[in-house]
Amino acid sequence: MCEPALISAGLSIAGTALGVNAQARAASAQNEAINKATVDNYSALNRQGVEDRENASVEQTKIKNDTESRTASARAAAAGAEVGGLSVDALLLDLAGKGLEAGTTSDINYTRSAQARADQAEALRRGAVSQKAAIRDVGVAEYLGAGLQIANTGLNYVNKRKAARGGI
Repeated sequence: MCEPALISAGLSIAGTALGVNAQARAASAQNEAINKATVDNYSALNRQGVEDRENASVEQTKIKNDTESRTASARAAAAGAEVGGLSVDALLLDLAGKGLEAGTTSDINYTRSAQARADQAEALRRGAVSQKAAIRDVGVAEYLGAGLQIANTGLNYVNKRKAARGGI
């Protein structure tokens, strides 16, 4: 039959080892959760970027087609009315300029949304780094502390055995 002091020492040693192991598993789980959330958020930003590029391309095509259509209509109306000269040329240049302005505005809007996504990605990265820094990871100090606690438990057991035998 085991002595109560031996049972107590064994339980203390097991508890210390399990505690350090549980702390290491918890830190690992937190790191994995942060990594998954960060990847999910990056994926969402990438999907948004693809959608924005597609929308910008469609908008540019629409602007180009509208500009060409208006210019062709103006040319046809001028030819049908047998009108020409500088006033028609000025009208055509004005239509082309408005199309160019609309295309430039569309490009600027896309560039701004791309920069906003880049800023969001950097904020995600910094947030993940900050969250990971806050995790209490198990390091050398924790293992050393657990080892010292286990050694202390063993020493206490030896001292109790000596005291029970009548001498220290």
